[in-house]
Amino acid sequence: MKNVALVFYFLVVLSTSLFSQIYQWDWVEKIEGNGTQNITALHCGNGKVFHAGTFQDTVEIGVDPYIAEGVSDAFLCVYNDSNVLIKKIIFHGNGVESIGSVLTDNSGNFWLIGETSDTLKFDNNVLPNTSGNTVFILKFDQNFMLVSSKMNSGPASAYVSGPVATWNHENSRIVISGNVSGNNVFFDGTEIASNTVFTASYNPGSNQFEWASQFNCDASVKDIVICDSGYIYLSGSFHHIYIPSQGLSMNASSGADGFLMKCDTSGNLLWVSRIGGYYDEQLSSIEFTDNQNVVVTGYISTTGTIVSSYNWLLDTITPYGPYNMGDMVLAKYSPAGEVIQVKTAGGNNSDKGYDIGKDQNGLLYISGSVVWSYQDSIWFDSIGFLHYGGHVPFVAIYDQDLNPLHVFYSQYCDHTEAQKLAILNDSSIYTSGTFCGESTFSDIIIQSSDLCPGSWDVSDVFISHIRKANMFGRIQGTLYLSGNPLEFIVSLFQKTGPSDASFIMKKWTDYQGHYYFDVYSPGEYFVRGETYDHCPTYYLKEYLWTEAELFDIQSDTLIDNIDIHLFVNQNLGGNNEISGTVYSQDSIPLQWVRLILTDTIGTFIAMEYSDSIGFYKFTNIPAGTYNLLADTSGINISSYYTITINDAKASYSDYDFIMCMNSMICTLGEVGIAKPAHQLNCIFPNPASNFFVINAENIIPESISLYSIDGKEIQISVHARDHQCQVTLNEDISGLCLLKFKTSNDEFVSRMVLIQQ
Repeated sequence: MKNVALVFYFLVVLSTSLFSQIYQWDWVEKIEGNGTQNITALHCGNGKVFHAGTFQDTVEIGVDPYIAEGVSDAFLCVYNDSNVLIKKIIFHGNGVESIGSVLTDNSGNFWLIGETSDTLKFDNNVLPNTSGNTVFILKFDQNFMLVSSKMNSGPASAYVSGPVATWNHENSRIVISGNVSGNNVFFDGTEIASNTVFTASYNPGSNQFEWASQFNCDASVKDIVICDSGYIYLSGSFHHIYIPSQGLSMNASSGADGFLMKCDTSGNLLWVSRIGGYYDEQLSSIEFTDNQNVVVTGYISTTGTIVSSYNWLLDTITPYGPYNMGDMVLAKYSPAGEVIQVKTAGGNNSDKGYDIGKDQNGLLYISGSVVWSYQDSIWFDSIGFLHYGGHVPFVAIYDQDLNPLHVFYSQYCDHTEAQKLAILNDSSIYTSGTFCGESTFSDIIIQSSDLCPGSWDVSDVFISHIRKANMFGRIQGTLYLSGNPLEFIVSLFQKTGPSDASFIMKKWTDYQGHYYFDVYSPGEYFVRGETYDHCPTYYLKEYLWTEAELFDIQSDTLIDNIDIHLFVNQNLGGNNEISGTVYSQDSIPLQWVRLILTDTIGTFIAMEYSDSIGFYKFTNIPAGTYNLLADTSGINISSYYTITINDAKASYSDYDFIMCMNSMICTLGEVGIAKPAHQLNCIFPNPASNFFVINAENIIPESISLYSIDGKEIQISVHARDHQCQVTLNEDISGLCLLKFKTSNDEFVSRMVLIQQ
């Protein structure tokens, strides 16, 4: 059994040189079902957020279930700038339906560009499709009413797939790119051959395709953008590109390579660049710098190469780490196609960049995912971090010289990827993607509907909002164990009342034990260092948290050198023992109850935990007077003995603790939330029925969740939506837990409880 104590030493320093912006997830919404859900588009425009994807079988959006009629159907969710869902449109068909792009104009209208393999049905609209898999273009007004529609034509055996689109603002045209297979297709008067990549220009005024071009490519287009001069850029992945008129024949080095193409205003190729490696590579998304250089993000696997038809010079791309399985790649080109700069970021596993955007200040935002491996540090140049989990989403902020300024990431996720990114009103960043299992976004935890047994291919969809705000301060320090830096968990809490605290966030230290917390609102905070035991220690100073040292954070405050020293109990030099047993009121032995020995003024002496039969023992205690405390919650001391020891008696035994075991009852009254009347440090039996009972008057409880002390959800949320709700415990749950429930007016109540099997 490990015995640890927690001591803090700190120095307060005031500084104005802090990073001026911080980023915090403050809203996450999931779309879940019993099949596979995917994200296909995310767009911000006209003060709204447009979120599109596909689903199979049954999906739940908000509180409403929808059933797919074909292989997969499409959904569009529209949110206002307060993250309120204001419109849902479900697109049905008997085959495959999806939305590849959402575009907006300055008049409140929006366009959806996607594909369908059957008659398309949505709201009260039915759009017949007599061709095969076709591209559709739908225009809606600001009231979400359909204004016009357009599809390409072709035989039933023709397939147009993967369409992406962008605005040509110079002449108010929509330019679309995608793939053609199976048979030739027609964009009004222009025929496009099978097994090609096409580009087509659509005139919204005449509802006609004005021109279309093609490349003989085995490729998949992921993004299309148009620069201020009207030139068209495409990116994606390919196996081969063959354009005889240009004398161009390019094959992937192995698997699929990433490509970036520049075309003229009619879709004719000007230059192409390739990024290749040992497995599969992709260039996923394109953005422009202020001087019209081109920046593209994506990913490579192992050591790669980059070459451009600008000069055909082959350069090597070196990833991070000796055992690298893939890195995010970020490349910058001149308008003429010259490779100006290439950077990679990641660790020893498969790390990817998916989307890129630019704010009004010219900063570049890249979303993607990094994959955990043992002691794997993730590096963006000099910015490094550790995380615990599987695939973890991130947003990295770069300047236009490709220098990383900040990386914002999740601490724990099973399998989550931030595949799309959009920026609204310059201060709101949205990401969306897929997730499976459990995902943590700051202090928001979501759970997928399917735990993905044996496969990560089954996924749900999330959309999240990241708040960009001015930072009020930073708390930073180092975690030590017996004088050595410790790589482990540190948590931040904010004082909310005389004896209450609210959890803010937690993070892993780096491999040197360093940690920092960015604080975006003024207040009093304290920091907790974790241990490997089931019941962690919370405090900065003493073992009553109300006596903890609080950091008063105001504007531009840097609280530095908050070093957390964890150390093993030392031989105290005495000959005496103190022992006893911890029981429930039903005489059941209780394990993992923390026993603390202090002097009479509360200074820490030693700490032990009760074992599997409830027994604990302190040894090598010198003569003196001590307080012996049983701490069941990590926040409040439940009861204590005062013991005077002299050398005439060597063993002081039978200092037993009997812990109450109650049901927790919370009352939600007309004016808000009332705290339960009993102590918050109760131990609860397991299994137990009616463990948690809510009685409400005008406020309706919406969800109840139970989390382990490290923030991992251990009982799936119960959706109450009634004025009374009772929760029965899962028999597998034991140990120190955090109980959280949410009400209909978005208030949260959190309580720390110890559950004992």
